[in-house]
Amino acid sequence: MRLVLFPKKPAQFDTVRGLTFINSDLAFATHYVYQANFAGFTIWDVTDPAKPVMASAVECITSQGDPSIIGNLLFISAGGGGNRNDCGKGGVQDPKDHMAGVRIFDVSNPRAPKLLKSVQTCKGPHTHTVIPRPTDKNVIYIYVSGQQAAQADTNFQGWHTAVFSNDGKKVVFTDEWGGGTGPMCQANSMRVNCVSHNGGIIPVPGRDLMIQGWYQGGVDVMDFTDADHPKEIAYFDRGSIDPPPGADVPIAPAAPGAGGRGGRSTGTIGGSWGAYWWNGMIYSSELDRGFDVLELQPSDQLSANEIAAAKLVTMTEYNPQSQPKFVWTAAFPVVRSYLDQLVRGKGLSSDRTMAIAAALDAAEQKCGAARATALNAIAR
Repeated sequence: MRLVLFPKKPAQFDTVRGLTFINSDLAFATHYVYQANFAGFTIWDVTDPAKPVMASAVECITSQGDPSIIGNLLFISAGGGGNRNDCGKGGVQDPKDHMAGVRIFDVSNPRAPKLLKSVQTCKGPHTHTVIPRPTDKNVIYIYVSGQQAAQADTNFQGWHTAVFSNDGKKVVFTDEWGGGTGPMCQANSMRVNCVSHNGGIIPVPGRDLMIQGWYQGGVDVMDFTDADHPKEIAYFDRGSIDPPPGADVPIAPAAPGAGGRGGRSTGTIGGSWGAYWWNGMIYSSELDRGFDVLELQPSDQLSANEIAAAKLVTMTEYNPQSQPKFVWTAAFPVVRSYLDQLVRGKGLSSDRTMAIAAALDAAEQKCGAARATALNAIAR
């Protein structure tokens, strides 16, 4: 994949003081991407994904701030001890001023969002999921996942995200080992890039592909079509912010008064909070540095037809926690995707696949009833 553009954090959030100002999750609607932050959120206008424009940056202490969007309502998780009802800084002095629940903003004007309501819950949500009521679109259910939830498996440090295949027959669980602030693969490991966080499905017909964000790392694409043999087929990582001594760079004496790379102090939390495919592009929320816009490139593992077929799936709204089912229109890139997969997997002889490809090319040149006749002949 290639990096299309990398807008940096807005000035309001451009600090690395602990976890207070790190970027968190993403939500999508019309031509906007809503990027949450532990201290508020940013709305990006991605009408042209190659030139994102910041519509607004709203300051509101709201760890961890995971967002969902339904119509003109933006829902933000507020689960930290320092959240105040008035969104202010400085921590909570009086318990009655503490906010733990879901904040609801009116974003009908993306340049001037307004806080409508703060709904308190018992523990406060770590994450949440929004589901419109099927029989009444004016009713929205919000399911909150509190931070005190029990753990299903001692082999995991913390189940964080579950992503289903599009047919619902497989599920991928991610393990937020070390909680992101202390990433490790095993208890005796050095600090390495192996904390999986949030991701979602890439809509390539006939395959199960997942884009995944990594704390202290970048993003990658995994093919789990064969659940017994998943494999990585693409990745992007700009490198560490503050490499552990000897990990990415040789150990060398530090100059007097020097901090980490780029003047930052050692131990900066960076990497991807979450990465998602939306309407033809991949968007990643980089915890410390900003907002990645990425695009898949054809390779021996992913054809141009498969990418084109994925781009046929468009959504007006996308909340990754809700994971909608993808549906493809009847189009030539879709059938050519399946053909490319037959070629890659040697499912048919090369003579046969070449003949099918030639017949598809000929059918595409026809119109109306003639095209339908040609396609039916290929199907038979």
